[in-house]
Amino acid sequence: MQAINKEQILLILKKAWELTSTKPLLEKDIEKFTKTDWEFTALEIEELLKVYGLKITGESIVGLLEKNISNRNTAIYVLAIFILKKEDDLSSLELIKLDNFKIAKHYFLNKLLLKLNANTNIQIQSDSLNFVENDSNNDVNRKRNYEVIFKYILSFILIFILIILMIPKNVSLKNDNIKLSFTFPKGKAIPTTVLFKYDISSYSYDSAYFDYGDRKKVKLLTNKGVFKHTYTAPRELTPILYVDTLKKVFPMIIPSDGWFAIAGSGNKLHYYKKNEENINGVLHLSPNKVPSNVLDAEGHYLTAFINISDFDFDCDHLEFETMVKNPIEEGGIRCFDVGIDLVGVYNGKKGVISFNILEPTCTEYSRIKIGDTEIGYNSPITNPKPPLKGFDTSKWIKIKFTTKNKVLNIYANGELLYTLPYTGNVGKLKFIQIAFLGSGSVDWIQIKNTDGKNLLKSDF
Repeated sequence: MQAINKEQILLILKKAWELTSTKPLLEKDIEKFTKTDWEFTALEIEELLKVYGLKITGESIVGLLEKNISNRNTAIYVLAIFILKKEDDLSSLELIKLDNFKIAKHYFLNKLLLKLNANTNIQIQSDSLNFVENDSNNDVNRKRNYEVIFKYILSFILIFILIILMIPKNVSLKNDNIKLSFTFPKGKAIPTTVLFKYDISSYSYDSAYFDYGDRKKVKLLTNKGVFKHTYTAPRELTPILYVDTLKKVFPMIIPSDGWFAIAGSGNKLHYYKKNEENINGVLHLSPNKVPSNVLDAEGHYLTAFINISDFDFDCDHLEFETMVKNPIEEGGIRCFDVGIDLVGVYNGKKGVISFNILEPTCTEYSRIKIGDTEIGYNSPITNPKPPLKGFDTSKWIKIKFTTKNKVLNIYANGELLYTLPYTGNVGKLKFIQIAFLGSGSVDWIQIKNTDGKNLLKSDF
């Protein structure tokens, strides 16, 4: 039998990191991971255990995550279930298996490793946790295993049939009947307390909870009701209401009072007061205004200038222009990225327009995402060459894009860089962001519709 190795554990960890909002350094030796390195999933895993009724005896997950590799068997199993649950990759029968974690944990780890194209003929290094038997001569054990498997399959089928029979015939198994509304207080003061009203009375369910979209959650104890939550910063977010295995996303925004600035890396962000970033009619954050505790391990950081509001401009019929630069002399960091990000909402779903401009030696990292279409770096589509040409961002560049008839055109200094037909919709504009690797600058921003009508102009 072969033991699960570091590469396979790292594969599981990387996948878990992709599903959480923080991403610790992947270069670090796994055997040297500390409590801090593991804490990124602790809260989310604990919530998963509570919501789906997973019962694990012994030490808490937080405690397990502090241990060395050889002593973290349970944590690895739970991470596997965490990933499968977050990706909605479990069938109704498999969900029933969660009722007996002790027996089913091997199954879920094996399922995940198959999915991640890892070597499945493996086991966690513990005599009591083997899930592969290579002794082909052990007929007695094999027969006993088959009998146990048959009993469990039969039990699962009977339970599944009972569940189907117990579901009221007038209840939809879709999320259409999950209802949620939210009300904001008058004005745009931060912090903002939002009033949520929900109704899931059309469902017969075992568990329901609400994810506020800011890593905080609440269990819903009744099938309808009202509750409040306070958000401490302007942002766009996606609260989710879960009813057993069903979920419904409700895109929303916490509006800002015009433009504001942030700086940082990962989840370490510093918010700036209004007008603190405005220097001589230009949006710019000097490097000496960026706190050291928000830098990454290499001393790098991003700055971004953001405006969040119910603009309600049609992002699928839009003309956007801005003047930007990101020189090293003013705090730019190689590859001197300039990122343009707009977020809209269409039929209750979030839509995005996102692309970046980089210096010529870094075009391999260029990317474009709009609606359901995505190309370039980290996209699901492999391109023969980078989608966007590199530019010298040390000087002022006029970046422009247009959307019309499901086609995106991107320009720099009047030169057409890329034409991309796209599918899906971006919807009504709610969020604008101009971001830089390091400390870049924005001179002005202007938005028009495709008929040339001015919708927004910010000349700082």
